[in-house]
Amino acid sequence: MRAYLTQLRDVIDQPINDVKASCSPRTSQSDCDNALRKYHRMNKEKCSEYDKNLEVYEKSRHFFGGTEFDRFMKTVSEIFENGDEMALAFFVDMVLVEFIDLVKEGRSLYRMLAFNNYRCYVGNVALF
Repeated sequence: MRAYLTQLRDVIDQPINDVKASCSPRTSQSDCDNALRKYHRMNKEKCSEYDKNLEVYEKSRHFFGGTEFDRFMKTVSEIFENGDEMALAFFVDMVLVEFIDLVKEGRSLYRMLAFNNYRCYVGNVALF
């Protein structure tokens, strides 16, 4: 699991840095969007497959930022306070019933990482 998360972080690290560099807390949304488009354009010039990184970034944002993932994390926290049998029953129920859509979405994200090459590890380019 740790290796998977490290691989995910490596792929989405540049899009995250693009957002950080483009959007300070005092930046208006339109200025942020314009700066972000410039970063994406420059990074695509450096690496033509940069869109693949952006696709994984958007998919992971949707997965980890969704309400279903929040509900899953709260439920997992509650389950850890109970015994092993309860935890096992939870994970069986999770995969088969309650969080099936979350599991499918996570599997899809995993497959994107496992079966594609992500060669774009571009550094941030200063806009100034």
